Amino acid sequence: MSFVMCSKRYLALEEKIIKKLSETLISLEEKGEIVITSTNVDGISSAIFESVLEEYLKETEEPIEMSIPYLLEKIVVELSQRFDVEVGRASEIVNTYYNEWLKYKSVQEIADAYWHETPQEIARRAYYHIELKT
Repeated sequence: MSFVMCSKRYLALEEKIIKKLSETLISLEEKGEIVITSTNVDGISSAIFESVLEEYLKETEEPIEMSIPYLLEKIVVELSQRFDVEVGRASEIVNTYYNEWLKYKSVQEIADAYWHETPQEIARRAYYHIELKT
């Protein structure tokens, strides 16, 4: 399965889960169970989702490499937003950067590095290295 197909599937699932988490948080707030002071409920839901996914990957037998499509998609979105680049071009930049890493590191090493750094950091490095040639 290609990165594009995997990432679309993961992204669609992520969006459904974040939407459900947001609905649950709002429902709990309406019932008086919690108080949400943020105006970004989806941001809270996204943070919860990411922490659960990270913990799941730590505790399962599934290799961390399985998270690569999810991680790459996060970096594509970050690069696109941060540097005002179309998503298609951002995907090319991120994939080129990833493929350069593959010349020197295993997929597991890359996944470990990507999990320990923020999408912002990797997007910045990918953009500067591939787009600006620095």
